[in-house]
Amino acid sequence: MNKNHIISEINRIAKENNGKAPGLIVFERETGIRKYDWYPSIWLRWSDSLSDAGYVPNKFQPALDNNSIIQSYIGLVRELGKLPIAGEIQLKSKNDKSFPSLKVFNRFGGKIKLIEAVRSYCQTHHGNEDIITLCSEYSPISIREQQEDKKKILKVSSSFVYLTRLKQFGTKKSKKA
Repeated sequence: MNKNHIISEINRIAKENNGKAPGLIVFERETGIRKYDWYPSIWLRWSDSLSDAGYVPNKFQPALDNNSIIQSYIGLVRELGKLPIAGEIQLKSKNDKSFPSLKVFNRFGGKIKLIEAVRSYCQTHHGNEDIITLCSEYSPISIREQQEDKKKILKVSSSFVYLTRLKQFGTKKSKKA
């Protein structure tokens, strides 16, 4: 793979995209040229290739703050009328580019911790009583109680009884002659 070919492909894609340089993933998808075709022999970073092609390197999207993420989640809860499952979050993110991806919500450490963070946020921001109610129904305490109930149902005490049949051993009367 040579440097000039890669730069010409970057320029071609940028021209098709109103002058915006492609990101690495788009570049790979459009050209079939993979990172290891140019790394580390030509460039050490994708931004170096964009600079050589005459473009300002793309900037990373800044991380969303937790309050923004929680507000997005609350909006989806209200839209659905219930706490969303992972698939509903993924679908919303796919259809609404301004909505955070499922991975963003995972930063809270799982659904239970996300819901606890949402409930805590709602308790300090008025007008979210409906969300507090939904979160309370999904509290870890009620989940633990449900899990314990299942364990109680599934617990079966077992014991064993061993039966044996004893043969009577005795002496046979012998015939005396």
